[in-house]
Amino acid sequence: PGDTLIGDLRPAVDHHFAGDTVEAILASLDETKEEWAAKQAQILRTKSPTSLKLTLRAIREGRDMEFESCLRRELALSVRCLDDPDFYEGVRAVILDKDNAPSWSPPALEGVRDAAIDRYFAAEGAPPIDFIVKEVA
Repeated sequence: PGDTLIGDLRPAVDHHFAGDTVEAILASLDETKEEWAAKQAQILRTKSPTSLKLTLRAIREGRDMEFESCLRRELALSVRCLDDPDFYEGVRAVILDKDNAPSWSPPALEGVRDAAIDRYFAAEGAPPIDFIVKEVA
């Protein structure tokens, strides 16, 4: 399709989002004076700290997984998010009240414990998932 904004930004995306933690990614975005990077940091800081850490881990682990395994993992993580109060708080803030002022729990990245993220990935209590895979002719 020709040149795209994401194509132009690819080196910056690769650089800033290479960090192993959300904190490292934000620090990288904050270190530069690029307008694009500042906007990304601002957007990320409006999101659920738990969801940010959960998403980063899922992306990092998913890069080495088969496609069907990724789908299974995504479904299991999505179902587990229904047990998280941040899901409902996000719905309230954006869709119901439209105040765009969510009150995340915990409210900051440093409050999200590794054990809290680990529980999303635990096999114990995972919902049963069966896919029907069809060949496309």
